[in-house]
Amino acid sequence: DESLRGALTDPFPVRYVTLAFGSGDAVYRQASMLLVSLLAYAPLPRELIVVTDDPARFAWFDGLVRTYVVTSEQVATWQGRQPFSMRAKLEVLRAIAPSDGGLVLLDADTIAVADLPPMVAAMTAGALFMHKREFDLAGSRRRGNRALWRQLRGRTFAGWSFRAEDAMWISGVIGVGAADRTLIA
Repeated sequence: DESLRGALTDPFPVRYVTLAFGSGDAVYRQASMLLVSLLAYAPLPRELIVVTDDPARFAWFDGLVRTYVVTSEQVATWQGRQPFSMRAKLEVLRAIAPSDGGLVLLDADTIAVADLPPMVAAMTAGALFMHKREFDLAGSRRRGNRALWRQLRGRTFAGWSFRAEDAMWISGVIGVGAADRTLIA
Protein backbone atom coordinates (compact mmCIF):
# COMPACT_ATOMS: atom_id res chain seq x y z
CA ASP A 1 0.00 0.00 0.00
CA GLU A 2 1.98 2.98 -1.25
CA SER A 3 -0.32 5.46 0.49
CA LEU A 4 0.75 4.07 3.86
CA ARG A 5 4.42 3.98 2.88
CA GLY A 6 4.22 7.55 1.59
CA ALA A 7 2.62 8.78 4.80
CA LEU A 8 5.79 8.08 6.75
CA THR A 9 9.17 9.75 6.83
CA ASP A 10 11.99 7.83 5.09
CA PRO A 11 14.70 7.00 5.95
CA PHE A 12 15.06 6.43 9.68
CA PRO A 13 17.71 4.11 11.09
CA VAL A 14 15.06 2.17 13.04
CA ARG A 15 11.31 2.36 12.68
CA TYR A 16 9.46 0.82 15.65
CA VAL A 17 5.84 -0.09 14.95
CA THR A 18 2.98 -1.42 17.03
CA LEU A 19 -0.67 -2.10 16.28
CA ALA A 20 -3.54 -0.97 18.47
CA PHE A 21 -7.06 -1.29 17.15
CA GLY A 22 -10.40 -2.74 18.14
CA SER A 23 -12.85 -2.22 20.96
CA GLY A 24 -10.78 -3.40 23.94
CA ASP A 25 -9.21 -0.71 26.14
CA ALA A 26 -6.35 -2.97 27.23
CA VAL A 27 -4.56 -2.94 23.87
CA TYR A 28 -4.42 0.87 23.87
CA ARG A 29 -3.04 0.96 27.44
CA GLN A 30 -0.48 -1.72 26.55
CA ALA A 31 0.58 0.11 23.39
CA SER A 32 1.02 3.32 25.37
CA MET A 33 3.28 1.57 27.89
CA LEU A 34 5.28 0.02 25.05
CA LEU A 35 5.73 3.43 23.42
CA VAL A 36 6.86 4.98 26.73
CA SER A 37 9.41 2.18 27.13
CA LEU A 38 10.69 2.75 23.58
CA LEU A 39 11.06 6.46 24.29
CA ALA A 40 13.22 5.47 27.24
CA TYR A 41 15.32 2.72 25.62
CA ALA A 42 15.33 3.03 21.82
CA PRO A 43 18.30 5.06 20.60
CA LEU A 44 17.99 8.15 18.43
CA PRO A 45 17.38 8.57 15.61
CA ARG A 46 14.22 6.52 15.65
CA GLU A 47 10.66 6.66 14.48
CA LEU A 48 7.82 5.36 16.65
CA ILE A 49 4.57 4.52 14.88
CA VAL A 50 1.27 3.14 16.10
CA VAL A 51 -1.13 1.72 13.53
CA THR A 52 -4.53 2.43 15.06
CA ASP A 53 -8.19 3.03 14.48
CA ASP A 54 -8.30 5.55 17.35
CA PRO A 55 -5.48 8.11 17.10
CA ALA A 56 -6.98 10.29 19.85
CA ARG A 57 -5.78 7.72 22.40
CA PHE A 58 -2.18 8.56 21.44
CA ALA A 59 -2.51 12.35 21.06
CA TRP A 60 -0.76 12.91 24.39
CA PHE A 61 2.52 11.76 22.79
CA ASP A 62 2.38 15.09 20.88
CA GLY A 63 4.88 14.59 18.06
CA LEU A 64 6.94 11.85 19.71
CA VAL A 65 4.86 9.09 18.13
CA ARG A 66 3.34 9.04 14.66
CA THR A 67 -0.05 7.48 14.10
CA TYR A 68 -1.34 5.83 10.99
CA VAL A 69 -5.10 5.52 11.04
CA VAL A 70 -6.66 2.33 9.72
CA THR A 71 -10.26 1.35 9.29
CA SER A 72 -11.82 -1.91 10.38
CA GLU A 73 -12.15 -2.73 6.68
CA GLN A 74 -8.38 -2.32 6.18
CA VAL A 75 -7.66 -4.54 9.17
CA ALA A 76 -10.08 -7.17 7.83
CA THR A 77 -8.33 -7.06 4.44
CA TRP A 78 -4.94 -7.48 6.11
CA GLN A 79 -6.19 -10.44 8.17
CA GLY A 80 -7.59 -12.22 5.12
CA ARG A 81 -10.70 -14.32 4.44
CA GLN A 82 -10.01 -16.52 7.44
CA PRO A 83 -8.94 -13.86 9.97
CA PHE A 84 -5.36 -14.44 11.05
CA SER A 85 -3.54 -11.83 13.15
CA MET A 86 -0.06 -12.82 11.91
CA ARG A 87 -1.12 -12.04 8.36
CA ALA A 88 -2.08 -8.53 9.47
CA LYS A 89 1.38 -8.10 11.03
CA LEU A 90 3.06 -9.17 7.80
CA GLU A 91 0.90 -6.80 5.76
CA VAL A 92 1.81 -3.92 8.07
CA LEU A 93 5.51 -4.82 7.80
CA ARG A 94 5.28 -4.84 4.02
CA ALA A 95 3.33 -1.61 3.87
CA ILE A 96 5.56 0.55 6.03
CA ALA A 97 9.04 -0.89 5.63
CA PRO A 98 11.45 2.04 5.37
CA SER A 99 13.75 2.21 2.38
CA ASP A 100 16.78 2.28 4.69
CA GLY A 101 17.54 1.19 8.23
CA GLY A 102 15.77 -1.29 10.45
CA LEU A 103 12.16 -2.14 11.06
CA VAL A 104 10.90 -3.56 14.37
CA LEU A 105 7.30 -4.63 14.81
CA LEU A 106 6.29 -5.13 18.44
CA ASP A 107 3.06 -6.51 19.85
CA ALA A 108 1.32 -3.95 22.03
CA ASP A 109 1.73 -6.22 25.07
CA THR A 110 5.54 -6.14 24.92
CA ILE A 111 7.78 -3.64 26.68
CA ALA A 112 11.42 -2.64 26.39
CA VAL A 113 13.27 -3.16 29.67
CA ALA A 114 16.86 -2.35 28.67
CA ASP A 115 18.78 -0.13 26.28
CA LEU A 116 18.25 -1.19 22.65
CA PRO A 117 21.53 -0.04 20.98
CA PRO A 118 22.90 -3.64 21.04
CA MET A 119 19.84 -4.84 19.13
CA VAL A 120 20.15 -1.97 16.65
CA ALA A 121 23.86 -2.76 16.12
CA ALA A 122 23.06 -6.43 15.56
CA MET A 123 20.33 -5.55 13.03
CA THR A 124 22.78 -3.28 11.23
CA ALA A 125 25.17 -6.25 11.02
CA GLY A 126 22.43 -8.41 9.50
CA ALA A 127 20.80 -10.12 12.50
CA LEU A 128 17.10 -10.92 12.38
CA PHE A 129 14.96 -10.90 15.50
CA MET A 130 11.89 -12.75 16.67
CA HIS A 131 10.64 -12.72 20.21
CA LYS A 132 11.14 -16.31 21.39
CA ARG A 133 11.71 -19.79 20.01
CA GLU A 134 8.62 -21.66 21.12
CA PHE A 135 9.18 -25.28 20.00
CA ASP A 136 10.74 -27.48 17.33
CA LEU A 137 8.16 -28.56 14.80
CA ALA A 138 9.01 -32.26 14.99
CA GLY A 139 9.68 -32.39 18.72
CA SER A 140 6.59 -30.96 20.36
CA ARG A 141 4.52 -33.23 22.61
CA ARG A 142 1.32 -31.17 22.29
CA ARG A 143 -1.34 -32.90 20.20
CA GLY A 144 -2.11 -29.84 18.05
CA ASN A 145 1.58 -29.22 17.35
CA ARG A 146 2.10 -32.86 16.38
CA ALA A 147 -0.85 -32.58 13.97
CA LEU A 148 0.73 -29.45 12.48
CA TRP A 149 4.03 -31.29 11.95
CA ARG A 150 2.21 -34.17 10.23
CA GLN A 151 0.70 -31.65 7.82
CA LEU A 152 4.01 -29.88 7.12
CA ARG A 153 6.48 -32.79 7.09
CA GLY A 154 7.91 -33.33 3.61
CA ARG A 155 5.95 -30.46 2.04
CA THR A 156 7.50 -27.69 -0.01
CA PHE A 157 6.17 -24.14 -0.34
CA ALA A 158 7.69 -21.71 -2.83
CA GLY A 159 10.79 -23.89 -3.00
CA TRP A 160 11.23 -24.12 0.76
CA SER A 161 10.79 -27.46 2.58
CA PHE A 162 10.05 -27.96 6.25
CA ARG A 163 12.69 -29.83 8.27
CA ALA A 164 12.39 -31.52 11.65
CA GLU A 165 14.74 -28.95 13.24
CA ASP A 166 12.64 -26.00 12.07
CA ALA A 167 10.89 -24.17 14.87
CA MET A 168 7.80 -22.17 15.67
CA TRP A 169 8.56 -18.71 17.04
CA ILE A 170 6.51 -16.29 19.10
CA SER A 171 6.20 -13.15 17.00
CA GLY A 172 5.81 -10.52 19.71
CA VAL A 173 8.94 -8.86 18.33
CA ILE A 174 10.03 -9.01 14.70
CA GLY A 175 13.18 -7.13 13.68
CA VAL A 176 14.46 -6.87 10.11
CA GLY A 177 17.34 -4.80 8.73
CA ALA A 178 17.43 -3.17 5.32
CA ALA A 179 19.57 -5.96 3.82
CA ASP A 180 16.84 -8.51 4.56
CA ARG A 181 13.84 -6.44 3.45
CA THR A 182 13.05 -8.98 0.71
CA LEU A 183 12.05 -11.46 3.43
CA ILE A 184 8.87 -9.44 3.97
CA ALA A 185 8.36 -8.13 0.44
